[in-house]
Amino acid sequence: MPLLQTLNYLDSNPYAIDHTWDTLEAIQNELAAHGIQYERLTLNQDAFPVDNPTAEDWLEIYPHLTSHLSNANIEQLFVIPCTDNAQRETGLEEQIYSTHMIQAVLDGELLFAFRTDSHIHELHCHSGDLILLPANTPFWFDIGSNPNTTLLRALPSEIAPRAERTGCTVVNGSSRLD
Repeated sequence: MPLLQTLNYLDSNPYAIDHTWDTLEAIQNELAAHGIQYERLTLNQDAFPVDNPTAEDWLEIYPHLTSHLSNANIEQLFVIPCTDNAQRETGLEEQIYSTHMIQAVLDGELLFAFRTDSHIHELHCHSGDLILLPANTPFWFDIGSNPNTTLLRALPSEIAPRAERTGCTVVNGSSRLD
């Protein structure tokens, strides 16, 4: 079950939860207000499980993913297996892309967060969750202390832009997956 909560990071320490949404429609509406598209993809049971799936295998497992990628003019796909604590530390650094980005949880779960003027928005994501993030949106994510998550990151350029680390410390007071 997806869950979205906003935390005010200007007025309190630790950060206070301002609001929580727990229905798909409410989550989609709240994220859309910030220019973020959120979808739950349907799994193709006939194509899963596959040993060591490639990007093409994942597109068969989640057939609706292809239309999202096409609509966003995606040219680069990266399947990212997140299975160690070094990857957790990297995910917990606030980063930003100069282009829009799609991130999908192919397998496992993560806590995805992005920052606006005075709030952190945290979305607990599971297998099949897809986020289309606008350019220049600061974000980070947590894969937990015992990570076993596979992500798909998709970018609209043949030359993949690198995420810039912002150095912002607001992430230090945000929630963790566990």
